[in-house]
Amino acid sequence: MRRERRAMEKRRDQGVPGPALQLNNNTRRNIEYKVQGFSSEQLVERFHGLVDKRLNESLKLMEAIELDRIEARLNSEDNEEMNHVTEFRDEWVLERGELLASIERIVAGLKSA
Repeated sequence: MRRERRAMEKRRDQGVPGPALQLNNNTRRNIEYKVQGFSSEQLVERFHGLVDKRLNESLKLMEAIELDRIEARLNSEDNEEMNHVTEFRDEWVLERGELLASIERIVAGLKSA
C-alpha cells in the first residue's frame, strides 16, 4: 500500500497521471504538427510558458507531451547549430593552415633571395 501511494505521489509530482492514458496516434500526431508549426520564437516562448507552469502546478498530459516534443525539437536545433559551428571551425583550420604555408613559402623565398 505504501509503495502504491509513493508511486502515485511521484506521478502526481511529475504531472502525468497514472498509466499515462493511452493517447491515440492522431492526438500525438496533432501535438507533433503543432510543435513543428511553431516559429523559433514561438517555440521558445511556449517552452518557457510550459516550464513556468510546471513549476507552479502540474501539467496536463497533453501539455507534458507537448513540452517533451518541444524539448526534442530544441535539442535537435541545437545539435544542427553545433554541427555548423564544427564545420566552420574545420574550414577555418584548413584555410589557416593553407595561409600559414603560403606565408612560410614567401618568407623562405625572401630569405633565399
